[in-house]
Amino acid sequence: MIESKRVVCGAMWAVLLGCSSAATDGPSPASRAGQGGSVSAGDGGAKAQADAGGASSAGQSGPDSSAGQSGRDSVDPSGGTPPITKPGMQPTSDPGAYRGVAPQAGTPISIGSTRIFDDLSGLVWNPSKQELLFVVGQDNKIMRFRSGLPDAQNFDVLRPGGEHMDEMKGLDLGPDGALWVCEARTAAPHRVSRSTDGYDHPVTVVDHFQGSATVPASDFTSPWYVSARWDGNVYFTDTPHAYSGVPNRSLFRIDPRGALTMLKHYGSDADLSEGGPFGIALSPNHGALYIDTWNHPGYPQLVRFDLDADGAVAKETLLMTDPDGPIQSVDGLCIDQGENIYMCTGGGGVRMYGATGTFLGSIDVPGATDCSFGGADMKTLFVATSGSVAGDKNLYQVAMNIPGLP
Repeated sequence: MIESKRVVCGAMWAVLLGCSSAATDGPSPASRAGQGGSVSAGDGGAKAQADAGGASSAGQSGPDSSAGQSGRDSVDPSGGTPPITKPGMQPTSDPGAYRGVAPQAGTPISIGSTRIFDDLSGLVWNPSKQELLFVVGQDNKIMRFRSGLPDAQNFDVLRPGGEHMDEMKGLDLGPDGALWVCEARTAAPHRVSRSTDGYDHPVTVVDHFQGSATVPASDFTSPWYVSARWDGNVYFTDTPHAYSGVPNRSLFRIDPRGALTMLKHYGSDADLSEGGPFGIALSPNHGALYIDTWNHPGYPQLVRFDLDADGAVAKETLLMTDPDGPIQSVDGLCIDQGENIYMCTGGGGVRMYGATGTFLGSIDVPGATDCSFGGADMKTLFVATSGSVAGDKNLYQVAMNIPGLP
């Protein structure tokens, strides 16, 4: 029996397979429109630059074979169904000359007149268009910044939103250029969407977890950040921020054909405290996945998941528990080509770590929520902030000595 306001098969599969839909919650998504130290953020406005043994995806073996997909009666993507994401080129990035080099940061500089923004997140650089995409949380819209343009021609809206509309958070670009978006929507099932025709044609890929032998079925609580691998695997975190029933604290994988797997479930405060996984980023060669979280006293933590050739988790390693906590929060992650990790924290700015979890210094950007590398040489670190965390409402850029990953 299909629940009210659900689709018979996910909107993505409806597009691909031509299946019909039941009552939906409004218009269909397809038709809707420095080393070892700290540097301080300037505000001059200058324009410088599971329970891993839990669920396994449909068509895979494992102790729990149930997989969540968009729609209550979702289509089994096995049996010749084409991938929803065309793979790209496998990264061959190696630290090379940057191996063992500690990151050094210039002075953070605010970009344009972005104090009008609040709760920024979802930073992702589009190398093909040389533009930065980001989410403005206060009115839930996706905007972009392009270096070298005057303010009057910048900060245009790519996907309009509205207060309590889509509650967009994390963004990433797939290997085929599609925009993936985490949406903790208030009046509709929380979802992860994908837009292939420009940035403003989102189609639901997944909107709930169908459950397993060890973890009950549930809607997502608040899909937070998302990271797309070269082969079409997509990973995202689900946090308890927008509570809907039992808060979820899980790490998920969507395989190239759309099947959903719960990779890790944090069931209690004994596992992790109020966050579970938040930020998420792939290593330069896409052979590993990093997440950040914080434990009960509030100390930041970094976890590495080594991935196999198919994109499943082969090994989980807790890299570090930062002894300099407690901090106010942890949030987005990004990584440079030397595999140094940049963790955004509400009370500690952007904290930098080596690939083994060694603390390398911090960048003083109050209320940092997310980060991404960009620019023509990929040596500009863009940092988003949140006024709700530290009273700041700026988008910053920081010159770095090591190029990064978008």
